[in-house]
Amino acid sequence: MEQTRAPHSWKAEFARRAEWQRADRERFNEEQRKKQKQEQEKARIEEQADMMLLGAVLASEPQITAFKVRLDTYDAATVEALQQNEQLLVQVRERIDAMLFEAHVLPDGRRVFRTRDGKQVFDEHGQEIEPEIVDPRQIDPRRPFWEDYRDEVATEARLRAEREQLHQYQDRLDQAREQVREGSITERELDDLGADLDQAMPASVRRVLDRQAGKEPASKRDGQDRPADGQSLDRRVDQFQGPAKALAPG
Repeated sequence: MEQTRAPHSWKAEFARRAEWQRADRERFNEEQRKKQKQEQEKARIEEQADMMLLGAVLASEPQITAFKVRLDTYDAATVEALQQNEQLLVQVRERIDAMLFEAHVLPDGRRVFRTRDGKQVFDEHGQEIEPEIVDPRQIDPRRPFWEDYRDEVATEARLRAEREQLHQYQDRLDQAREQVREGSITERELDDLGADLDQAMPASVRRVLDRQAGKEPASKRDGQDRPADGQSLDRRVDQFQGPAKALAPG
């Protein structure tokens, strides 16, 4: 009888084990479903939190409108600075041309200028001329001095560099305007954009804005190219050009 029950016991044991395995699989699958559901719920909550956070820091329409007005103000000031720069460039170019016309001319056509101390001579490109070529004493002291010509050339170079800087700033303003136009800009991005524009603002644009706000000193309003002695460059040039106007080049 023991031998006849063995197969039956083995089959029952196999069935019980199969049932346990099935139950284990179901529990495992249920746990996986719960875990997946929990992860999905967590992701949903995080997504909602991100959306709420994003909604809190997105720049509002009034903020964007105010920033656009700010861009328009900066752009108008840049245009005005460019116009002033152009006027100053024309003036300094006229002064340089007048000095070149009145300069001492060498036989090879080079225009040269004597220093105020009468010890050196330089050509229009800044190259020193040896005394064997021209003695400084040969140059009429009523002709423009090297120091004045050198300063005017430096002023022209500075104005041209300033003009390039103004054009670059205009490009940055256009880029900022395009970035705002694309939308979905946050308050932080808007603040950073404004700070970058303020930091990159050329001095000439800032002077225009300060003048409009009544903050610019009177000395700046009178002319940014005023020398240390208090005379405008136009008056200073007229002083040394006066006697020299009667001189012919050479």
